[in-house]
Amino acid sequence: MITILPCPLPAPAELLQLQVLPAQQPFVLPIGEQLAQQRAGEHFQLLYQQGQLVGCFILDNDYGRYHSFAKTNDLGLRGFFITASAQGQGSAKAALQQLPSYVQQHFPHAQRLLLTVNCRNTAARQLYQATGFQDSGSLYHGGPSGPQHVMWREL
Repeated sequence: MITILPCPLPAPAELLQLQVLPAQQPFVLPIGEQLAQQRAGEHFQLLYQQGQLVGCFILDNDYGRYHSFAKTNDLGLRGFFITASAQGQGSAKAALQQLPSYVQQHFPHAQRLLLTVNCRNTAARQLYQATGFQDSGSLYHGGPSGPQHVMWREL
């Protein structure tokens, strides 16, 4: 079972210990950099499995302001991150399956969830598709690691 909780301030020290596998590093900024670059409309969420912190992600209220493919009431899903030691246990899938009801409860204005996933990150793209996200058919070229698929999910 996965529990999603808003990240308290200050962020728990254990959050900075989370790391993805080396092959995934080009696709996700380290947690410390994500926290340092946090903007006002971004809300860090923590993922716990059996009381243990296993991951995090950002829900971005201002996604439409920074991405031309997003609408005003779209909520961005960014920096989705499961630590290497917890991967392969279904944590990511469980979190993404719970996410729509969590978002509806905490961000009732949101009509869709949007994300971008690197074209080379086929495992992540398949996971998003398996949990209800659809590929828009367009690419986002503003990421640091190459083109990304734009994906969305109705809430």
